[in-house]
Amino acid sequence: MPLVFAGSSITGSSTLPDGARLDRVAPTIAAAIDLDRPHPEVRTGTALPLEIGERPALVLEVALKGVGGEAVGAGATPVLDGLMERGTATIAADPGSVPFDSAAILTTIGTGGLPSQHGITGSLVRNDAGTLVRAWSGDAPPSVIAGLGDDLDEDGDGAPRIGLVATRDEDRGLIGGNWYLGAPDDDDIVVTKKAVAAVSDLLAEGYGADDETDLLGVVLTGEVATMDRTLGEIVAAAERASNERLLVVVTATGRAEPDAAAVPWADVAEDLDAAIGAPVTEAVVPGGIYIDQAVIAREQITEREITNALIEMRAPDGDRLLADAFPAIAISFLRYC
Repeated sequence: MPLVFAGSSITGSSTLPDGARLDRVAPTIAAAIDLDRPHPEVRTGTALPLEIGERPALVLEVALKGVGGEAVGAGATPVLDGLMERGTATIAADPGSVPFDSAAILTTIGTGGLPSQHGITGSLVRNDAGTLVRAWSGDAPPSVIAGLGDDLDEDGDGAPRIGLVATRDEDRGLIGGNWYLGAPDDDDIVVTKKAVAAVSDLLAEGYGADDETDLLGVVLTGEVATMDRTLGEIVAAAERASNERLLVVVTATGRAEPDAAAVPWADVAEDLDAAIGAPVTEAVVPGGIYIDQAVIAREQITEREITNALIEMRAPDGDRLLADAFPAIAISFLRYC
């Protein structure tokens, strides 16, 4: 992944090591704005060793969806290249987890913890009722650990402005969301394809205009060249609004190119339903298959039957399709046993 820190807060000859994990983004921002986040032991991320200058009035955090380090350079990203030259950067940051699910990775960036800590393992999660819902939707469980935006808002007694311009609701992990009980959910959340206009509107409301550090997250998607141009317009507007008292952080969610010989997950789901003799597949995501609990309860189908069916599947060349298959609870037991 690309990872860039630029702006007035970055001074001296700071360098980013290749392999810097994205769970270190939030702690690094916290260090730059003198935010002492509580309970650091619940997060894997630690601050990167950057030379930090003045405290910024605005932190602009931009995430490029579907982009990896291979997209940077070669003339395709002049704005991002310029930020890398002005600040400190690497094109080989480590997302910290696979597969590349944007909801999980954005929450890693926003919290400073890995999915095993923040609990947003993908774009789909089960809520307390066992219902499959979109991450960060109204019915979804919150992140297990606080986001940087949550801690900043709590520390400032609600004075800092916290905002997000997103492509989808599940992008909210980049800033967090109402983690503290009793705290008003007053973050500015705009879901739109017109990122520049939305950012301009929020900046006009006073982001970066006073001595209170504000946080504005932006998630972009689309063609790399288009995102790069949009990035340039957003950074320029943020510089003007903050009188150049700005910390810019740019990173990405990664790009996973399927192998030409890969078997589509839709085919796997169809074959599983056929093997079991019932529509047991509720959804398929990069992290695995969600099984319809109502169907297996009604048909009295065991998880062993499902995992055995998956293991017995064959690829077109006759080899076993999956190296292994196991229910989600096995992962939970693995953490504690």
